[in-house]
Amino acid sequence: MARMNNYTKLLFALEHIAHLEDLFKNNSDGALLGASLRDIKIILERQLNHHQYLRSNENRSNVFGKRHKL
Repeated sequence: MARMNNYTKLLFALEHIAHLEDLFKNNSDGALLGASLRDIKIILERQLNHHQYLRSNENRSNVFGKRHKL
């Protein structure tokens, strides 16, 4: 079984959150469950944004590093 990196895990978790939001729409405790999911979603999105920021800076440094070596 292939291992997922953290970025992929975050995307996978956010996709599951979206499915859970749909399932909880007509639930008697949907508002409470939705609020909890929103909290988790915010945390996961913040982590995903951090990973995207790190990836973009890593890509930039690789590009700039290659230019200086030429």
